[in-house]
Amino acid sequence: MTIADIARMAGVSVSSVSNYFNRPGRVGAATAARIRAAVAKTGFVPDVHRPGPKTGERIGVKTGNIAFLHPGGGLLRRFLARPGIPRLLEGIERALEARRLRLLLLGAGEGGALPENFDSRSCDGLIVYGGALPVSAEGLLRGVRMVSCCGVPEEGGATDPLVTWDGVRAGEIAAEFLFRQGHRRVAVFNPDATDAEYRRRAAGFRRIAHSCRMEVTEFSVPGISAHSPAVANRILAGRFLHGPNAPTGAFFCSDGALTGVWRELGGGARGLELRHVIGCGADDAALIQLAPRPATVDLCFEEVGHRTVELLCALLRGEEPPGRAVIVRPVLRPGRFGESQSVSKSQVER
Repeated sequence: MTIADIARMAGVSVSSVSNYFNRPGRVGAATAARIRAAVAKTGFVPDVHRPGPKTGERIGVKTGNIAFLHPGGGLLRRFLARPGIPRLLEGIERALEARRLRLLLLGAGEGGALPENFDSRSCDGLIVYGGALPVSAEGLLRGVRMVSCCGVPEEGGATDPLVTWDGVRAGEIAAEFLFRQGHRRVAVFNPDATDAEYRRRAAGFRRIAHSCRMEVTEFSVPGISAHSPAVANRILAGRFLHGPNAPTGAFFCSDGALTGVWRELGGGARGLELRHVIGCGADDAALIQLAPRPATVDLCFEEVGHRTVELLCALLRGEEPPGRAVIVRPVLRPGRFGESQSVSKSQVER
C-alpha cells in the first residue's frame, strides 16, 4: 500500500495525499476528509523512511531505531530479572510505538562500554540505563543523541540528560505514611549502605521522620547486598532483633529487602506487623510473597520510560532540554490497608 493507492481510493491527486501527511495546512477540509476515510479503511501508515519533508514527529528520524543499552555483560535475562525493569521497558516501548519507532536492546560490556559491533548508523538515539557512558565509548557515538535513565542525578546526570525518579521523595513518602499511623519509634532498613540511591531514600526518610519528632533507628549493611542479598537480609534481621530499641514501624529501602528480612524474622518480631511496614519499588514479584500485602512506594517505572522517550525525541528534533534532569515523583501504593498518600501541612513541618 502506497500513497498512490490511497490517492486512487480517495479520488484525489498523489500530491494531495503527500500534503495531507506532510503539509496538512495545504489540504482543504473536503479533500482531507476523503483521504482520512481511505486511510482509516486501509489502516495505512506512512513509511518513516520515505523521502520528502518530515512532520514534526519524524524530524531527526532516519533509521526508526532507538537503542537501549543495559548492563549485565549482554545477558538480557539477568537484566530483566531486576525489580521494575519490565515496567520500565514497557513504558519505553509504548512511547516508541506511539511514534512508530523500534527498540533495539544492547548489552553493555565491561564498565558499561558499548558492544564492539555497535554501529551508530543503525539507530537515531541511545538510551543508557543507570548513567553516562565511559569516555572510551564516546568516539563510537558519532553524534548520536543520548539520554540516561534510572541513574542518580549527582552521578548520572552531570554530562548527559537524565530521566529518573525522586529517591529522596520516596523516603519522605514512607515517613509520612508511618507518621499518619501514629508511630513515634521507627526504623529504616538499608540493604546496601554503599548504594547512592538507597542512601537518598534513607536520607529522605530521616528528614521527614526527624521533622515529625519520630525517633529513627537505621539498620544497614555495607556493600554486600548486590552479591549476596540473602546474607544482607540475615544481617539486617539480626541487627533488628538485637537492637536497643523496638521500633513499631519500619521503612525498607527496597521491596526485596522487606520480603527477605521478613522471612528471616519468621513473619514478624518484637511487635512489628506488616500493616506497619512499607517498602519501596512496587516490586510485585517480591510483595506477592507476603500476605496481607504491605504498602510500598511506587517509583513509577513506566512513567520514567515514557518521559525518557519524550526527552530523547525532543533532542532528535534539535530542542534543548529545560534542564539536565527530568525527575519523576514517586507515589504511595497503600496495599490492603487503605492509607492515604497525602499528609496535611499541620502534621509535618517542612
